[in-house]
Amino acid sequence: MNIDSLKLQIAGAERTIQTGNDSATIGYKRTLISLDDQIEAAKLALEQAQKNFAAAKKNRDATAKQLGASVNSASTSLELARGNYDKLLIKAPIDGKVTKITVSIGQTINAGTPVGEMASDMPEMTVDTEADVALNLNA
Repeated sequence: MNIDSLKLQIAGAERTIQTGNDSATIGYKRTLISLDDQIEAAKLALEQAQKNFAAAKKNRDATAKQLGASVNSASTSLELARGNYDKLLIKAPIDGKVTKITVSIGQTINAGTPVGEMASDMPEMTVDTEADVALNLNA
């Protein structure tokens, strides 16, 4: 073998190595770029997820406040309705039977207006009172 021929083979081998190195360098750079892009995409996805989480939490808190206000309003309405219902109940001060109703359904009356008459199972009743009050009682 001749020295020139060996030099040519060495030069060819060096070109092949350089081409391989260039290809490896290009592949490495492409992989680096791809990984950088993936990192940026992951950062953006994380940022968006954090924004979505914060918005959901804010909406949850606002919804909880609205529901709390609705519960309070409903509770107040219930208390008012119970109070109004209690005002509509007619209660006798003694046990007995209703013998006469003196008002009609839907009629508006004032507090203390007699709405009927009752008969007690007790034949008579004794009331301790002042003399001047007793004079004003109807027998």
